[in-house]
Amino acid sequence: RDPLLTSVDLVAGFHADMHPANSTVRPALGLRLPDGFSLFAGYSYSLLWDTKHERGEEHVAFQQVAYQAPFSGVQLFGRVRGEERFRPDSDVGFRLRMLVQLNVPFWHQAPFQVVQWDELFLGLNQPADWQPALLDLYLVFAGIAWVPEPHFRAEVGYQGALVPRPDETAIVHFLSAGTTVYL
Repeated sequence: RDPLLTSVDLVAGFHADMHPANSTVRPALGLRLPDGFSLFAGYSYSLLWDTKHERGEEHVAFQQVAYQAPFSGVQLFGRVRGEERFRPDSDVGFRLRMLVQLNVPFWHQAPFQVVQWDELFLGLNQPADWQPALLDLYLVFAGIAWVPEPHFRAEVGYQGALVPRPDETAIVHFLSAGTTVYL
C-alpha cells in the first residue's frame, strides 16, 4: 500500500556444466517518495558454489535509493545500493552498486520493449580475496522485454560480466532470462 513497497528477488545462476553457481533470496521493504524516488532496505541470503562445486554462503544487508524518470513511453530507471557483505570466517565487505536501465518500446502501446542496463559494483574495502578493492564486477544486459500488462514483465537477452580478480580477469557471457511480477 502506498507509500510502502515490498520487493523479493529470487536469483539463480549456473556454471557452464549446469551445476549451480548461486542461489539468492533478497527481500526488501521500501518507501515511495515524491518525484519518482524510492528508498529500500533489505537482506540477501546466497548459497554460492565455486567451479569445484564447493559450497559457501553470503549474507548481505543493503540500503538503496532508486529513481524512475517520469517520461512517457521511454522508461529510465536508476539505483544506488550500499551493501554490507558477510561471509563465514571473514571481515565485512562493503560494496557500492550502481545500475542504470533504459526501456524503449518498439512502438507506441506495444507490449515489447528493447532493454539495456549496466551495473557497476565497487568494492569499498578488501576483506578477503573474494572482494577486490575498487572494481568488483561490471554487468551489462541487452535484450527484449514483454510487458503484456502493468503487473508482469519477462525479459530475455545477452548478459556480459567483467569479473576482475587478482589471478585472472574473466569476461563471461550469459543467456539471461527473468520475470518480474508486481502485486
